[in-house]
Amino acid sequence: MPGRTRHYSRFWMTLKQGGWMQGRSPGWVMETVRKRHLAIGVAMLEAMSRCEVLQWLSRNGWSPGRGMEEKAREFISEVVAESEEEGFPVVSFGVAERFITSYGFLELVHPSDPANKLITNPTGGYDGDFSEIAELAQELGERLFRVGYDLPDGAILIVSEGGKFYCIHHTGAYYLGSDEFEFFDNWVRGNLQSV
Repeated sequence: MPGRTRHYSRFWMTLKQGGWMQGRSPGWVMETVRKRHLAIGVAMLEAMSRCEVLQWLSRNGWSPGRGMEEKAREFISEVVAESEEEGFPVVSFGVAERFITSYGFLELVHPSDPANKLITNPTGGYDGDFSEIAELAQELGERLFRVGYDLPDGAILIVSEGGKFYCIHHTGAYYLGSDEFEFFDNWVRGNLQSV
């Protein structure tokens, strides 16, 4: 999808335009985000159990056995083609295909902040994000595949061939969990670990 741009929240634009991020470490920036989330009640959530994650997913349109095989194959092919056009080819693998087939094409609304959404569409991203994905893949020594993005910040959500989830945000790369349940829980709680 040519012409895609990264989405920034008003908060981030204010930080950038005011020069507040200049010379700041990603840790400082993420701590600022956590404090902001605490101020509006986002990060005060307790860890969600597997059952609570499934309930949240169900409220947002997911159901067990949800098979989106044909649509998943079509979108995965589009991502592969787009990555080749950008000069940083990715190859799909089983973990990514299973995730997209089961959880793809949902708009998951944050339970305490409806303006925040996790979009499980692998074709969503921004121009040049495949170079960032390739750089992180090299650093981690694992193949990675884009599985979605979040709004309003525009972080790219990716899964590794080993089943770990990460996000690439304009403040850096972050680990979100060792499986989809940890991933969803950590996204909801804003529990990001710097890579």
